Amino acid sequence: GFTQGISNPCAFLRKTRDTRVVVHGDDFTVLGGEIRLDWFRGNISKAWTVKFRQRLHRGASEAVRILNRVLQVTEEGIEYEADQRHAEIIIRDIGLKYNSNSLSIPVSQAQQVQSKGDMVNDTMYRAIVARGNYMAQDRTDMQYTAKELSRTMPKPDETSYACAKRLGRYLLAFGQCRRPVAGPEPGLRGLRGLAALSDRGERRGPLQAPRPGRGA
Repeated sequence: GFTQGISNPCAFLRKTRDTRVVVHGDDFTVLGGEIRLDWFRGNISKAWTVKFRQRLHRGASEAVRILNRVLQVTEEGIEYEADQRHAEIIIRDIGLKYNSNSLSIPVSQAQQVQSKGDMVNDTMYRAIVARGNYMAQDRTDMQYTAKELSRTMPKPDETSYACAKRLGRYLLAFGQCRRPVAGPEPGLRGLRGLAALSDRGERRGPLQAPRPGRGA
């Protein structure tokens, strides 16, 4: 059966079939070769009513959106694009226009957040920083900035707001960020496809696919 991940209980591995599965609610993302993907789809269909979204192949031009992230398999490996919607919301909420001046770095060492000055709209600031923190999960270029902005979330001021605005100007230039997450390493050379599955409806037989929290 599938072995449950140790650091992530939502990740599963079927070592004998070299098949990897990530479960998020009722969404299943599967990594493996063509035959392995066919095997998984056939077995999960015996347990649930399944809506098959898409299968990606190396070098194909197709892409699939998983949890609002865009995933594509290229000749170089797997490419991953963070959710651009949150960048657009930060730009809007910080009061910038798309013809405003942009910046090439989100925050500089000299502009680390310091608590001084008058209070600003703290609710709006916290919402912007929260979105920045969410984006930082997928974008390493924003992680330092999100950390620094979070330091004054309890009591934001004008300096805090100015630093958040700098992040917005950075997102004007780099709102869309696509990066490789895996290259043509030995473990990926046999990769032929990636399938995204979502189950709907009632179970209709013995479970033959992994469920959240346990392997099968």
